[in-house]
Amino acid sequence: MAVKVQWEADGPFAICDTPAEAMELLRQARSSTNGGGSGKGRAPASKEPSTDNMETMFNSVNDKGKKMLKLLLDYPQGIEGEQFSKACGIDSSGFGGVLGSLSKAARKANLNIDQFVQSEPRFEGKRRYRWFAPTKLLTEQRHRL
Repeated sequence: MAVKVQWEADGPFAICDTPAEAMELLRQARSSTNGGGSGKGRAPASKEPSTDNMETMFNSVNDKGKKMLKLLLDYPQGIEGEQFSKACGIDSSGFGGVLGSLSKAARKANLNIDQFVQSEPRFEGKRRYRWFAPTKLLTEQRHRL
């Protein structure tokens, strides 16, 4: 079920796949407008991550997460989420968990998962799907996996 989160009557909005994603988005927006809040949510994306941050990130990623990142590098132009889930050998319910663990590892290293994985909803008529692609940073840091 798609959930639309809109901040103002005619302002920007986001379409989330689940109510949990919508709640996380609202928490992030609230913490960023309150001067950072409790420290939860996404870490601010630094323009140039340090070598130490990168080491911390890749050392704390579990085997499934490393496998997912390595496989994503095989699709430089991107891949649909369902196809990518099958390529990883992870069913759709576990797929989100692996992405969540990658995000947590990135936060521990004061990084943002968006610096490594491009994830966006796409629409073709009534068909909705999620699109994944490796970022330039992930491609440059592939030797660390």
